[in-house]
Amino acid sequence: MVNFLAWQFADAKLTSLHTDTLDNFCPSCNKVFVLEDRVEKLETLAAEQERTIEELSSVIARQWAEIETLSKKLDLLTKQIAVLEERTGAETPEPPPPHY
Repeated sequence: MVNFLAWQFADAKLTSLHTDTLDNFCPSCNKVFVLEDRVEKLETLAAEQERTIEELSSVIARQWAEIETLSKKLDLLTKQIAVLEERTGAETPEPPPPHY
């Protein structure tokens, strides 16, 4: 009888002992390795996504500061245009262009 997998608990960790005789193939262990590989890939993906989120958050913060600065400049320019229009009398209608 072939024993494919024996489990041993040591220091509160689960370790596997391979005692297979079929060319070192262990279907149960293969599943474990596949799951470990998938978990590792998911952990890597989660770490990359966390880094990306932090970078995007930083970009958004900088853009928000720039928007606030531009809004203040726009308000100032709007006020300056209003003052200039009052001085020049922009309320008087302009004559129509000569081609009319």
